[in-house]
Amino acid sequence: MFRKDRRFSSMFGLLICLALALPLSAQVTFNSLPNWVDFGTVPVADHNGGSVQSLSFTVPANVTLGSVSALTLGAPNLDFTVTGGDCVTGTTGVSCTAVVTFLPKYPGVRQGAVVLTAQGSAALLLTVPVFGVGTGPQTGFLPGVISTYAGNGGSSYGGFDGPASQAQVPQPSALALDGFGNLFISGGSSHVLRVSPNGILSNYVGNGSQDWTAGCSGLAVNTHAQSPAAIALDGAGNLYVGEAGNNVVCKVTPDGQIHLFAGNNTAGSSVDNVLATTAPVGAPQSVATDVFGNVYIGQCSDASIRKVTSDGLISTVPGTVGLGCSGVAVDVQGNLYIANASTGTVSRKAHDTGVITTLIGGGSSSPVSGMKATDVQLAGPGNIALDGFGNVWVPDASNVIYKVTPAGLAYPMAGCCTQGTSSGDGEFATGALFSSAVGIAVDASGDFYVADGYNNNIRKVSVAEPPSLSFAAIPGSRSASTDITVENTGNAPLILESITTTGEFSFGGDTTCVATGQSL
Repeated sequence: MFRKDRRFSSMFGLLICLALALPLSAQVTFNSLPNWVDFGTVPVADHNGGSVQSLSFTVPANVTLGSVSALTLGAPNLDFTVTGGDCVTGTTGVSCTAVVTFLPKYPGVRQGAVVLTAQGSAALLLTVPVFGVGTGPQTGFLPGVISTYAGNGGSSYGGFDGPASQAQVPQPSALALDGFGNLFISGGSSHVLRVSPNGILSNYVGNGSQDWTAGCSGLAVNTHAQSPAAIALDGAGNLYVGEAGNNVVCKVTPDGQIHLFAGNNTAGSSVDNVLATTAPVGAPQSVATDVFGNVYIGQCSDASIRKVTSDGLISTVPGTVGLGCSGVAVDVQGNLYIANASTGTVSRKAHDTGVITTLIGGGSSSPVSGMKATDVQLAGPGNIALDGFGNVWVPDASNVIYKVTPAGLAYPMAGCCTQGTSSGDGEFATGALFSSAVGIAVDASGDFYVADGYNNNIRKVSVAEPPSLSFAAIPGSRSASTDITVENTGNAPLILESITTTGEFSFGGDTTCVATGQSL
């Protein structure tokens, strides 16, 4: 059977982020207002060559340009590519142009940045946020199949620079994916880990010490981190790390250097409209970035959301004190989503009106696919996430993972309400067991990753590829059928060309996927 499911996305622009390493008189400037670039809506693998924009910059005489790169979540030449112009290595004292092409690899919102660096030192000169929306169908097969992606269940760190499945990943709490396909894992006592696309786990932040004597400076792998509970990435590939134990948020740049971003190592009363690095940030438990260059921090000292703007100023988001801190996310329209583990709800704060409503939770019903999200009973939502189509993904202490659509419908995607030792590898995710499912990340293909906290591992649920099915049957008799839902998770119609079986297999009587021409 199938479920018709089309989703479309729209988004606002991104504000420019200026590097603070150089004096104002020495900064490269972007010669455009507004200070972001919207590449519009482009079909995936567009045969017309994508969307092309010319970006004009002024390079002062005391600065020599080193490089101009176009990135998607830190990865060059993925969706955005510099395809021409005269902003080249050695440019100085003139205005120049970089021609950038957007050709999306996947449907949905694609967020990136154009980054200019200095010659010789490779110092960051300027970051211009860019974005576009890819359109196209995307096939999902539900329920997805679950496997263990990282962690062998060990409760202390170990196995660095080896296979992720054999390493120790103690009490993971939050996840993030970059444009290369690296998975970042926070949680535990003193490290942020990274799993490469080829399955090798390495240390990314922390040397095992937890005190604040070293601060956020130098190489990230040499710094001291205490309870790094939260992580988030921006379009340029910078990683923001919320250290709940040190009351700070640190920023790790793609070159592996770590810098203080917010907090002064105290959990005092919130101070607004000051530099974020001078203000208290109490027990940051969640972090999110938005498309405007702002960073949002779930501050658990007063269960509020703190916002750091692109100019480095911090303030409390109005109406959020006491609303929650266990998870935060921001969609492309600026709407804010806040998880509150204590009340068992996820709230939505509308960008345009400021009205706060319940997105999911507060009900009394057990999980049923397609139910009204406010009828769901949550036990304690954790580090939530958004995908490129505006769906909110909610890991819950009931050990069920929910997807909430923009229409307000909830779908249980993994877990079966019972806490237990990790189980179900190679089987459907809706029958798997978790023990404190607290963090989630969703990749561009629709596959998702779950931080299984007390089981000390990361589970992956594959939905982009069709599952392998096995049937038990007595010779001469017909086996029980297995239902697979074929879903269009993209934002353009998916047309079925054919559906067939081979050998001794046949479709069951309740099959609703028909032959050529069916649109999902």
